Amino acid sequence: MNIIINNIAFISLIISLINITMSLYNWYNSRPRLIFYPTNNMKSGYKETTPSEFYYKNSHCIVFYYVKIANNSSHPCTISEFVLYSDNYDSSVSSSRVEIRERYTLNSNSGIFGKHCIQLPVTIPPFGYIEGFVVFPYGPLYSQDTVNIDVEVRTSRKTFHMYDTLTRYPTEF
Repeated sequence: MNIIINNIAFISLIISLINITMSLYNWYNSRPRLIFYPTNNMKSGYKETTPSEFYYKNSHCIVFYYVKIANNSSHPCTISEFVLYSDNYDSSVSSSRVEIRERYTLNSNSGIFGKHCIQLPVTIPPFGYIEGFVVFPYGPLYSQDTVNIDVEVRTSRKTFHMYDTLTRYPTEF
């Protein structure tokens, strides 16, 4: 019994180090870990628009950005909004305020259906996966055919960034 009493400070130190190690381990494993997969085979892009075409008032361009996102965490992760940034242009936001239409006509031969678009907010379950188009209906009027972009993905616990390019949808595919 005297050994325990004489070494109580050392035993407390060991217990404290074990608690700190367990806390750091739990924090590390519970942090959000979203993985963004390349989408080279999908047609992300933008189209100049008129308010009557897609029924978005004050819309110059509508951007459809295809994403594939996996949650590599043991906790669910909720994405609240996407923000699209590009050099020399105003930013554009996709959030719960953006109403997803049943169909977006890109030209006479093709379109994007609303069921293929991501309705925000979206919660990705632990080790889950989502994919679809993120709709930015209030994009600026882009003057070039290819635009470098930074897409900011906002969650309740962390902000992620994706860097990519957008191209103008051709009038006929």
